[in-house]
Amino acid sequence: MMFLIINNIIKGFPALCFLIWAILMPKVGGYAFVAVYVAFQAYLFVIDAAKPNPDQSRWFADEITILREYHLALRFPFGARIMSQALNGFRWIGLLFLSPWLLWNHMWIAVVVVIISFFVTGPISVRLDPFFFLSDAVNRGGRTQFASELALLKQVSERLRQRQHFRIARDCYQTGKYRDAILYAKESIALLKSLPYDVDKFMRQRDDLVEMVRVCVGSLRKLDRPQEGLVECDRAIGYFNEFVERIQDLREHGSDLDEEELDKLEELAICQALGLSQFLSAIKKETGAELPPDYDPGFRIQRT
Repeated sequence: MMFLIINNIIKGFPALCFLIWAILMPKVGGYAFVAVYVAFQAYLFVIDAAKPNPDQSRWFADEITILREYHLALRFPFGARIMSQALNGFRWIGLLFLSPWLLWNHMWIAVVVVIISFFVTGPISVRLDPFFFLSDAVNRGGRTQFASELALLKQVSERLRQRQHFRIARDCYQTGKYRDAILYAKESIALLKSLPYDVDKFMRQRDDLVEMVRVCVGSLRKLDRPQEGLVECDRAIGYFNEFVERIQDLREHGSDLDEEELDKLEELAICQALGLSQFLSAIKKETGAELPPDYDPGFRIQRT
């Protein structure tokens, strides 16, 4: 706790400057500190209140809660972290150092404002830098709630990054920037595959994955590198096969989904795998390329 306080004071350089001014000129510097502190927190409350309305067809209820609660930290992670540190500088310097000095100089209203502001701005400082505060709570043996919230926050952050790369890759492909399209498509594919296997979220992830594979393969073909495209396509086929195996495990060990829903998900995954297999075969036929001799395709579903 002491380390956290000292860390916030060091990073709160603006607040430290106003504190020095208040020590040298109590009336002018003290009221200037309070005025800037109040204006800064008012600005943060205004921008925090402008919460987004995520598309419910792409996000689940728990994810929407995270997106609305921590929208500034997710959209502007670096800037939100800096603002959180600056705010905590004002909070701790105001409470620990300025308040006693204001009391000594009989500035009662300013003292009350500083103390109230310390407690009022606590929640927003957490919302601006949730990764740090939730991680700190978990590391100090916090409740399971903090661990699950942190895990969901990280997953939502990865999803946002994947969607950003998805849009950039698609735009680069459409404008003929094939090298950039490959880079962002591969990053988007890697992020999609890194997300937990979740049967509820598979419907949302599969279309993005297939489109990014097609963008990546198409770009590689434009650059006369079809063999690399075959590998990317085959790896995506492997992903859908692994998902089918996951469905089979759920059947054996039990699931919240009924048999009909599991059948539907399995059918979709198999169809995507077979569709990509046909796409891969078409590329081989058109380009004459083959997978590398040392490449292991692994298990592949055969449909009759």
